[in-house]
Amino acid sequence: MTRAQENITAKIDVNPRHMVRAGENAMFQITLLSQNDSKRKDVQVIYTIKDKSGKTITYGEETVALEQKASFVAKLYIPTNLESDIYTVVVQVRSVNGDQIISSSSEQIFIDTNSIMDMKMKKPSPVILLIMAIIILLAMIYLISILRKNARSRI
Repeated sequence: MTRAQENITAKIDVNPRHMVRAGENAMFQITLLSQNDSKRKDVQVIYTIKDKSGKTITYGEETVALEQKASFVAKLYIPTNLESDIYTVVVQVRSVNGDQIISSSSEQIFIDTNSIMDMKMKKPSPVILLIMAIIILLAMIYLISILRKNARSRI
C-alpha cells in the first residue's frame, strides 16, 4: 500500500522468500520517487516494524538526498523476545525538520522465532549419546587390537 503527497512516493520491497528470524537483521529496499520536482531535496525516512496492535518493535531513520529517485537497503535488528507472527514494516517520509509526513508505505513480513541457533543448542537425547559412546569405545578397542597385532609381528 503506497500513499503519495507532495509528489513523493515511498515504496518498500520485502523479499517474500527471505525468512526473517528473531535475533537477526531484517533487510528491505526502500525506494523514493519524486514525480514532478527534479530539484534536490533532503527528506527524512523513518522505517519501523510494528506488531498487530501497532506497537513499534524496532525502528531506524535516515536522511536521504532525493532528486528524482533514491533507493537504499534498510536493515533493522529483530529482537529475540518476539513471537512468531506477521508484523508490518512501515516507512514514513517526512520533511527534514520532521514536522510533516510527505509519504508513507507499508508491507507485511513474517518473523520466525525458531532460529537456527536454537536448533543447534538443543541437547542430544541420551540414547544418541549412548550409541555414540559405544561406537567410540568399539573403535578404540579395534585400534588397540591392531596396534597390539602390529607390535607382536615386529618381535
